[in-house]
Amino acid sequence: MADLKEDKIDFVKLERELEEAVKADAKYWRENDAKFRAVEQRVESYEQFRDIVAAAHLRPLEKKDRISESKLQQPWNSVASPANQSTALTQSHDVGQRITEKELPTNSLEFSRDWKHCQDRYNFLKLIGGQRLSMILKCDIGMETLGDVVIALNKSFTQEDAEEVIDILKSLPTCGRFQLALDFLGKKEKGELKQLFEKLEKASRKNNLEGNVGGDIYKTKIEELLKQYELVKSTSERNT
Repeated sequence: MADLKEDKIDFVKLERELEEAVKADAKYWRENDAKFRAVEQRVESYEQFRDIVAAAHLRPLEKKDRISESKLQQPWNSVASPANQSTALTQSHDVGQRITEKELPTNSLEFSRDWKHCQDRYNFLKLIGGQRLSMILKCDIGMETLGDVVIALNKSFTQEDAEEVIDILKSLPTCGRFQLALDFLGKKEKGELKQLFEKLEKASRKNNLEGNVGGDIYKTKIEELLKQYELVKSTSERNT
């Protein structure tokens, strides 16, 4: 005869497993619906798509909802510790201004952290340089990052920095998922990119007129970059 004690069912355990299964199923369908919404909205980048899915569990506040002061103490990013948040706030004033060689990012995570809080992105990029930037972002440049870099370079570009800017632009196509990021550039970013190349071409023509060394080299590099960025025709093609 079988021992009834051995055949006893743990209903508490079964209930807990059932609850977890229900929650997992609800999460799956909630995120699945969010994915369809993101596709229907035709988001411009993977980051926007990811954020919509990640926020699928959130719901908008209603008029009856009240936010107490205790709730305001909850950080938006529950993963980040107060110490990390304090460091990030401090970096927002220092990155790109008083950053030293040892404090430069060495990988994409560190770059994203510093880039987010950077106040002077143009000088931050110059300080990193094209060669180091290609190593930092060798796995993934990120769809929004490419557009942000283009905007930063175009906004603060000076002819004296032409060589450094060319080196940075030359490094980006070597980064991971560059082609995907390029395809997802918005109308604004593409306009900024075109303006930046126009400024570079103007700087190249000025160097040639003034007889400065490197004018022809700049021209050749710019023509190569124009093809890589698939935005405008090369200078030789426009002159024909």
